[in-house]
Amino acid sequence: LSLSLSLSLSCSPVNMGKRGARRRSASVVESMREAEREWARRHLLNIRRGKPKRALLVIDVQYDFLPGGSLAVQSGHDIIPVINMLRRRTGWNLVVFSKDWHPSNHMSFFTNNRGTKPLDVKQMEDGESQVMWPPHAVQGSRGAELHPTLDKQSEDKIVLKGTNSQVDSYSAFWDNGRKAKTNMEDLLKAAGIQEVYVTGLALDYCVGYSCMDAIACGFKTFLVEDAARGINPAGCEATKENFIKAGGVVVRAADIV
Repeated sequence: LSLSLSLSLSCSPVNMGKRGARRRSASVVESMREAEREWARRHLLNIRRGKPKRALLVIDVQYDFLPGGSLAVQSGHDIIPVINMLRRRTGWNLVVFSKDWHPSNHMSFFTNNRGTKPLDVKQMEDGESQVMWPPHAVQGSRGAELHPTLDKQSEDKIVLKGTNSQVDSYSAFWDNGRKAKTNMEDLLKAAGIQEVYVTGLALDYCVGYSCMDAIACGFKTFLVEDAARGINPAGCEATKENFIKAGGVVVRAADIV
């Protein structure tokens, strides 16, 4: 009321009488009350409609992809505090961690392809090109484990990918040949999820492929760019550009409420 009164006086002509000032003050107060009522109507309407159900996806934040690992992403460890902040601050309907989970004889390992070295690109028997990677995220190894400083709760889910020795699997939804899918889509749809927020490693490979498949599965998809790191800067920019063209949204952690 004191704010309304000061506003009314500052807007009144000097020679306005007390009665006019009171009318102006009452008018301002009524306008403020109407604005409050309008806000309340909108707020209650939003409650009735309900917010979209949201999931946080944490892609492959495993020892082997962090500094010191066999396929380390530079500064990969820097995203862990950001992911933890998101995990703790924002209410999620579902949180899912994905893990590369390769058998030791996986076809993408250069050690299983004679005459190749890391990062060579080999034409495989099925005609597909395959990057030759150092052995990584081998089932049961320390390198395949999620980093212990991640804030993972008992209700969170884990999706394993890359379990077939004959095909690589960058996406947390499908293998690269789209011959078999993980249980990621089923988990999200069973929980009624409408929006997914994707974080993790590496932005230009597993994170990017997961983002594109999330869109293809019908989810409104957000890439949290400061909660992801990539291998190649040019590849990261191309990944984000393609993601946006497909209908995805790039955000930062601070944008998420």
